[in-house]
Amino acid sequence: MYSDTRYLQYSDDEKGKRLVDDFYFILINWNMKKYIPSLQRNAQLEGIAQDEEIRFHFASEVEKDDEEYFGDSGVMFYYDYPAEEEDTAIFLTNEEFFGVLQEKSEEYLQKHAEDRQEVAELLKEIRKKLNV
Repeated sequence: MYSDTRYLQYSDDEKGKRLVDDFYFILINWNMKKYIPSLQRNAQLEGIAQDEEIRFHFASEVEKDDEEYFGDSGVMFYYDYPAEEEDTAIFLTNEEFFGVLQEKSEEYLQKHAEDRQEVAELLKEIRKKLNV
């Protein structure tokens, strides 16, 4: 783990929750055409990035000897300077991450009901891969 990064636990920190919400707000409201492709990547346990400063990774994407390594399961969101005043990482368990995806997918589907079947299939695949 990076020594110069502030680490937050999603379940215990309101700022961490806000940052994850912001990530999906941008994706759903500003980059809505990227939402389905992002779920497709997530179904392959691949993280996504908004830009160089804002991104997330699945634990399976990070090697044990990598300084980004954070364990064998879960998801880590990163907000690097200048997106945040100090580099910040937010850890979510697989269960927390899937809960966020379900909630944000419902928000997305309020605007794009025509994608309901595809989103449901992708969420089912993600749930299976995350073992939740």
